[in-house]
Amino acid sequence: MKGTQVATSHLRRSVKRYDRDAGIEEIERVSPRTSTHTFTTRLSRETSNMRMVQKALGHSTCLPR
Repeated sequence: MKGTQVATSHLRRSVKRYDRDAGIEEIERVSPRTSTHTFTTRLSRETSNMRMVQKALGHSTCLPR
């Protein structure tokens, strides 16, 4: 299944809006990259399940052994 392309500016605005609505401080420092990193780090720490993290990020390949 292929997704559709999204303009980078639209993605950045959406991330900032969602983060503002969530009450995140220092919104000017938020980016899609920092949001993804934070989500990935928290999911990894809370579940200790790297396969779940992979799936949440949309990665289909296995982690190296």
